Amino acid sequence: MEEADMAQVKPSVVARFGKILFHGNSSICEESQETTPLSEANVRKMKRKFYANSPAAFTDYIEHRVVEKLGLEYVKGKELYNIRLSDRLRPNSFVTCKCTVAKDYNKIELYKRTPRHMVADMSCLGKSSDLRLILYTKKINIILSFAFSEDEQINGIKDLIGSAVLDSEVQGDLRWPIGKDSSGGQYAVIGIGHTTAKSYRNSSIRFKLRHVDRFDFKSSTGEVTQEIFLKMPGIISELRKQTMDEDVMFEMLENNLKLIWDLCLLDGSSS
Repeated sequence: MEEADMAQVKPSVVARFGKILFHGNSSICEESQETTPLSEANVRKMKRKFYANSPAAFTDYIEHRVVEKLGLEYVKGKELYNIRLSDRLRPNSFVTCKCTVAKDYNKIELYKRTPRHMVADMSCLGKSSDLRLILYTKKINIILSFAFSEDEQINGIKDLIGSAVLDSEVQGDLRWPIGKDSSGGQYAVIGIGHTTAKSYRNSSIRFKLRHVDRFDFKSSTGEVTQEIFLKMPGIISELRKQTMDEDVMFEMLENNLKLIWDLCLLDGSSS
């Protein structure tokens, strides 16, 4: 944070709700049939994936019980198409385009791929959901405006996105006519996500509930998920201070995690 230009870098601290899934090789699976539970050593050898999909009942509980109890303010909902493009000339970057249902795109953003600074997965035994805690920063290298542009690259991207067809019968709800999913060899569509999101907030936390219908063009696979995020803007405000008080920041994080454990996570038998 001290080295970054905070005017350009947007840090976020987020807790995601979901399930930690383990899978391993055949020898580990054979042991799972012979011994219960698996040894800790073998669990560590297994591959792990955090699947951020929440059951409808849990989403309803967060939206109507937790939000009401905390007295959070409703933030206007959003419906967006997030279109991701690869860039042949910048293999370490990608272009994201955000559009409304009417494909009213007004800007494109060029991101550089950067690793997350921290990812901590927490198995919440006996609870209805596991947690993933993430600290990441998003840096927008370039913002390009579509308005009145004579730039060849921008117009190429505009034509590429403009050729998309709304189609509720396909995953991601957008499709491209044959041969129209690339632009002059430089840009190509690699992913699409149709997102409907609602947010509830106060000064220190923000719940974001979203329904996502996504499709990955590289793997030709898609999925529909219900996702719940708890963003922590109060901690970010503390991070941005030149005289940051670490004790205050960690106390805020501890209080947020206690709130999640006591209020948001149902007992496993209740999920």
